[in-house]
Amino acid sequence: MHGQDDEPVDPRQSVELFTYLQLNGVPSRLVLYPGEGHGINKPSHMLDYQTRELGWFDHYLLGEAGAPGAEPPTPVVD
Repeated sequence: MHGQDDEPVDPRQSVELFTYLQLNGVPSRLVLYPGEGHGINKPSHMLDYQTRELGWFDHYLLGEAGAPGAEPPTPVVD
């Protein structure tokens, strides 16, 4: 998850990391928040970010198979 307008940390770094994860078969998602910089500040984006983060914790740390975000990611198609 990354702000598209982040200046200190170029969003292309997240795109590059995501690409390598996908190429190596690692379940992963990339979420870019438009109009956000180095921090998520819009309330709707904050809610989305926190919901995704909690779903990740529920699935990968607590082992809840039905946690939001536990479904397989949409594959990237060339």
